[in-house]
Amino acid sequence: RLALRGPGGLRADLDALLGDPGRSAPLRENLARELAVDVTELAVEIKDDGSRRMTAEQATQQRMSQWMARDPRLKEAVEELDLTLKE
Repeated sequence: RLALRGPGGLRADLDALLGDPGRSAPLRENLARELAVDVTELAVEIKDDGSRRMTAEQATQQRMSQWMARDPRLKEAVEELDLTLKE
């Protein structure tokens, strides 16, 4: 049994995909090959991880944080000059 954890908002979409043998066949075949199990024995369960979909603002904040983490000089400049980064 394979348990996929993801945002609750995706559960219905994933259930629909996995419930349709035609649409989910490539995914199931790749998972079975990677996990070294027979595709007929592969059972996939969708679990809500308690998180929600990310808003556009949250995605922007995450990208900005990643940029500053990769470039310490950028982070230092933003903090020193009390700047707000915009995309």
